[in-house]
Amino acid sequence: MKQFFAHIILMLMCVITGNAYAQHVSIVSNNPGMTLMHIAASGNTFWAGAYYTGNNQFIATGVSGGALSALPGASAWNPNGLTLLGGNLYWIDPNGDPDATAIFKIPAAGGAMTKIYSGSATGQPIVDGVGIATDGIKLYTADDVQGRVHSMNPDGSAITQIGGNRYGGFFYGEHYNAIAVGGGNIFIGDSGSAAVGQTPGIYTHSTATASGGFSTLASGSIFGGLTDMAYGEGYLFITKGDTIFSIAANGGPLTSFTDPLFHNLNGIAYDSGSLYVTDNFGGMGRVLQVSMPAVPEPETYAMLLAGLGLLGFTARRKKNPAA
Repeated sequence: MKQFFAHIILMLMCVITGNAYAQHVSIVSNNPGMTLMHIAASGNTFWAGAYYTGNNQFIATGVSGGALSALPGASAWNPNGLTLLGGNLYWIDPNGDPDATAIFKIPAAGGAMTKIYSGSATGQPIVDGVGIATDGIKLYTADDVQGRVHSMNPDGSAITQIGGNRYGGFFYGEHYNAIAVGGGNIFIGDSGSAAVGQTPGIYTHSTATASGGFSTLASGSIFGGLTDMAYGEGYLFITKGDTIFSIAANGGPLTSFTDPLFHNLNGIAYDSGSLYVTDNFGGMGRVLQVSMPAVPEPETYAMLLAGLGLLGFTARRKKNPAA
């Protein structure tokens, strides 16, 4: 009984401190002279926006344990955000038209590249696109200008703004926004801007409707300077500096973890129980795999507390059999 009680105490402490189960971090791709940006992952393969010193940016692909190489057929000037949908890789480029946002797709194995969205041709509903994500059906984009969020079909049709403009200022006051989608919701990681009174935070909106404003999941200066965000198994994972933050997608305490291998984290993706992050340090662009053992659901708090109460009652009965 004492050992069982101690185990319950340990589990409760781990959940409360946000370190419920230890994460295992490993380097899966070293790339000297390469700067890595956003990342997508599926199975044993990952893709990243990359930049070689003295050369243009491009899309690179690799298999766990190997260096990245150029994706055949893909060319990109400034690939911001990557996502996979229906066997195709999509990315958003704020200068891909040129001087206007464009969205491209290409088969995940390489092949013919297609522009599915042209800002110049559509009147620029997406002005300065910096993020793209999918729910497996539609694409969703984040815009630095006025915090706009749009949905569209995989072929670029039916472009719809979600939730209206989240802040004003147009180019004045534009600032970085990350995007993730999961569990029927869109999540925006807003780095904040004093110029337009926008507080850094995580803001959310249902994917089921375009009406209504975004609600606040969490806010505060800690979200200033965030670099990317991913959704996985009911949780959001946010990169900033040498730290990954996490928060339940339905709210709860913000937790964090770091590792000696973390230095300058950029892109992040979730796939099959692992996080894949890009890290740029010492002239090396690296892809790190973070194995994420099962994370307790928020209901676990209540279950553990109930268990502690029951154990406490049992202990009192043993001390006082007449009770």
